[in-house]
Amino acid sequence: MDESAEPSISCLSACQAPIQGCIRPGAWIPGYRNIRYYAETWNVQATPDAAFEAFLKAISEFKKSEKGVLGGLDKLRIQRQDKKHHKATVFCFTKVAEWLDVVEISITDGSGWENVTEDLKEGCVVIIRSFSSGFFPTSCPLSPLFSCLCFLMPFGGSYQGPEGTVWTNNSRIKEIRNVMQDKMPIVVTGKTEGCSAL
Repeated sequence: MDESAEPSISCLSACQAPIQGCIRPGAWIPGYRNIRYYAETWNVQATPDAAFEAFLKAISEFKKSEKGVLGGLDKLRIQRQDKKHHKATVFCFTKVAEWLDVVEISITDGSGWENVTEDLKEGCVVIIRSFSSGFFPTSCPLSPLFSCLCFLMPFGGSYQGPEGTVWTNNSRIKEIRNVMQDKMPIVVTGKTEGCSAL
């Protein structure tokens, strides 16, 4: 499989996902969104360019893999990447119904950050988050509209695995971190719930 190849998603999902990924009705209400949202802040001992390339390479590896949440459950599509500002958005579609979850990353140099550890002053700070975009899958006609109408509907971002409940948004970030950690030292300095703009 060509690592640059995009996954096959339905025409309906291809049209509706950018809308639902932008308006994000699943993240509108603070109490409800916490069960389907996860974010981490990392100190990375690498330049922002190197960390950003490692992130993109990790996503490419998961596109070819059948392991974990990212490889086994999701069809991944890099929706937006800004190499100059070190920001990216990845759409994660479930393989059957094409529910849309979003992974966003923002990387800045370590200067000016209070929580940067002394040995990582020359590195960068990464903020990465994963969240569910809405109640309806993007393969459903008018899913952005219906997800907006049902924004108060509680729903989780988990499934029952062989070892118990697996929270998909948490798992995605941990899987990305594990792949990137093979290439550069990463220290997790914060974990958060609730959505805010990058």
